[in-house]
Amino acid sequence: MCTNSYFQTDKEALEGIVDSFEAAGELLLVAVEGAIIEPFGIEFARCCGEAPAPQTYTRTLTKALQHSDDPKCLCHPRPKKPFPKLELVIRGSKPEESRRLDQVGAQLDVVFDLIGNGLTLRETIGDPTVAKASYSIAFLLKSKMIDFVNLQGLSDDSLLLSFRMQPSFCTATGKGRMTYKEKYQGFSPNRLESRLYNDFYSCNWFEQHLELLLPAERIMGWKTVALVLKTFQRITPENWCHMVKLRNRPGVAGLNWMAIEDKVMPRKIQAPVVLFPSEEEKKMHYLIEKKKAAAKRAMQKQGLLCNY
Repeated sequence: MCTNSYFQTDKEALEGIVDSFEAAGELLLVAVEGAIIEPFGIEFARCCGEAPAPQTYTRTLTKALQHSDDPKCLCHPRPKKPFPKLELVIRGSKPEESRRLDQVGAQLDVVFDLIGNGLTLRETIGDPTVAKASYSIAFLLKSKMIDFVNLQGLSDDSLLLSFRMQPSFCTATGKGRMTYKEKYQGFSPNRLESRLYNDFYSCNWFEQHLELLLPAERIMGWKTVALVLKTFQRITPENWCHMVKLRNRPGVAGLNWMAIEDKVMPRKIQAPVVLFPSEEEKKMHYLIEKKKAAAKRAMQKQGLLCNY
């Protein structure tokens, strides 16, 4: 509890006020004067000789709460919730070819461009030895570099996005490689290693499959689903508008987009078309071959072509 000397004469009244603060979940409580504020002002006047103005009751209480020894008191800042991080894994064609691209001390972010049909992967690494110093690197993946594989909704309403790199960009060199941008914040003598650069950009596997996990706290349900699908051109702009404006929509758990496409929009498999030559084409081919044979015999008679 708060142990300020102003309020030690009537601890029960102060405890009731603090409990009211905790119940309201706010540091500054707006209450009816006759219910909480006025009794507190009367008690304050008895201790200090005069009662402050009604609008300063809450301010005075806040000042008193700043010296609390109780960790549960509202004057102590609440611990921040851990920021949910994205998870990214790259896999190759072999079982041993698997790497985690997220690391401790780094923050992964993804930006979907539904107009340009591409996405940006950004990694920000903070320096633990230098305050406010960080290094970030961002890779631009255009639609011609990547192929959409599937979008699944997990049981906790998270999204698992699977896509693969085009084979021509997996082992590309020089100008054929993807572009990236680097940014340094502050000054740090330490070299910060990026997994996106070392294990993704510098990777020379012939097959590169990526799996991106989007936590439920970082997405907006079906709006994010529509954003991802429009980015990879799996839906039309009209479909995107309908998905964004859905009301009373359920969670994304259990979503399997490729299963929906196979059921609603089955792929048309056409048998190979075999073209048979017509009668006129057969006659033309016969005449051409006959002329070639006659020309060959004439050249043999003149001795210009050896007869083997």
